[in-house]
Amino acid sequence: NFVQHRHRLRRVRKIIARNAIACFIWRCHEQHKARGAIADFIWYYHQQRKARKTIADLVWQRIALRRRQKLRNSATMVQKLLRGHSVRKIYGGPLRIRLEEFRQFS
Repeated sequence: NFVQHRHRLRRVRKIIARNAIACFIWRCHEQHKARGAIADFIWYYHQQRKARKTIADLVWQRIALRRRQKLRNSATMVQKLLRGHSVRKIYGGPLRIRLEEFRQFS
């Protein structure tokens, strides 16, 4: 009777050990799946972030390009105006005299 009880205890312990090992393996597998899911989420998040950053960079590059064009056009306009003003100031007197002479003769 004692020997049978001992064998039964060994069998029960083996079953419990198998169940514990199976549970541990299953937990490891679930953790591995969870790690994979977390890694996938992080990768996807970084890809989205990279895409958003690329799009934002392109948009801001375009905005900066427009600003530079506006600034350049403004500078060109100011230069034109100043050039015209200085040319009229330098050559305005003699030109007016020539125009009046031309009107008198025509």
